[in-house]
Amino acid sequence: MGTDLKVVVFGSPMAVGHVRPLMPLAARLVARGFDVVWAVSGDPDEPASVWKEPFAKMGVTFVDVDAVAPFARNDAFPSLSAASVYPRALARSNDIAAGAAIAIAAAARGRTVVAGVNDYFALWAYVAMRKLGIDRIKTVVSCLLYTSPSPRD
Repeated sequence: MGTDLKVVVFGSPMAVGHVRPLMPLAARLVARGFDVVWAVSGDPDEPASVWKEPFAKMGVTFVDVDAVAPFARNDAFPSLSAASVYPRALARSNDIAAGAAIAIAAAARGRTVVAGVNDYFALWAYVAMRKLGIDRIKTVVSCLLYTSPSPRD
């Protein structure tokens, strides 16, 4: 990846329903000559690191947010109910956005970041991108919530 490439930053939770829908866009950007930096935040039972190899195969620079800014209040939100999801997203944003911004800036290595794309549930990514001064940010809903049965069952 050359130093003259322009960068597009992605941010998402680690769950497959948040990542896979955005992968074709990232692949298309790489094919068109952009460097894609993708930051992912997970949980102890679903670590972000599972995406390192798939992203490397795509030519995407992976930022493991868990390694630099783990979400320490994971146990404070044990339910994935609708009443718990958004407070959890807000708490995660508060706790990890600053560390994520530092890690994303390091991955961008001083190159021009022309845009950001974040999953709706990765509010932390939006905050991190704003901290980095990224003006063009698109927030997308890339996941459907399941109430029953659980996608983990």
